[in-house]
Amino acid sequence: MIGTWNVTTLNQAGKLDNLKTEMQKNEVSVLGVSEVRWKGQGEIRSGHYTVYYSGGERAERGVAIVVHKSVVRSVRFQKRRPTWDLEKLYAQR
Repeated sequence: MIGTWNVTTLNQAGKLDNLKTEMQKNEVSVLGVSEVRWKGQGEIRSGHYTVYYSGGERAERGVAIVVHKSVVRSVRFQKRRPTWDLEKLYAQR
């Protein structure tokens, strides 16, 4: 199963473990997560899950994809620059 969740933050002790518990309980293999509030970009492994995340320079906003080990080989994470600049986009209006 695939799902999404606005977690408000994963930037507190125990929050990632809570998320993984809920994924297991609800049999979710891939979860899109918003408001992660982690800095930078990267990949971490935690138990049976891999977390691909992208945040800013400060611990604000941020998104992640949490993938169970049974499907992780189907996912590839690649750092990329945004293809558009929102400030320029709004300036053109």
